[in-house]
Amino acid sequence: MSLRKTKKNKDSDVCENKFCKEYVKRGVKSALLIGEAFTKALAAGNLVKDKKFDSASVIKKMKSKKSMDKIKKRLTQKCKESYCNIGCKGTIFTEVKKPLAKKKPVNGWLCDEPCRKSKLFGKKLTVLKDNFYEKLKNVEDLKKKGAISGCVYN
Repeated sequence: MSLRKTKKNKDSDVCENKFCKEYVKRGVKSALLIGEAFTKALAAGNLVKDKKFDSASVIKKMKSKKSMDKIKKRLTQKCKESYCNIGCKGTIFTEVKKPLAKKKPVNGWLCDEPCRKSKLFGKKLTVLKDNFYEKLKNVEDLKKKGAISGCVYN
């Protein structure tokens, strides 16, 4: 018995294979650049010497294959959630069924998820336009690169 792929699944696969691969590649490159900057700072003596925190071993661990695999896995998950998630399901951008009541920040300043969501939505039921956050910039550029959603802030 063969399973036919739906358009949604095909789009998600294309997004994951095209957009996320480049996203992860850029993320790993950034992580390596940060590691190099720490290495240079360590060599120059600009990092604080702490008995509990060994900068050299942290940098070495960060560049290890196991650590890079963890970074790649996290970046892939973040990419799928943010750019390959039709309807932004499971995120703060998920459509609501009725207008949200205005929530005040916890402790007067710390805004939890219901508070952020009420600020984001206001009296609207959705903040998505063609699966992209309505205030997101460079939507056309993201679409050209293969993204099918934009569940992120600018």
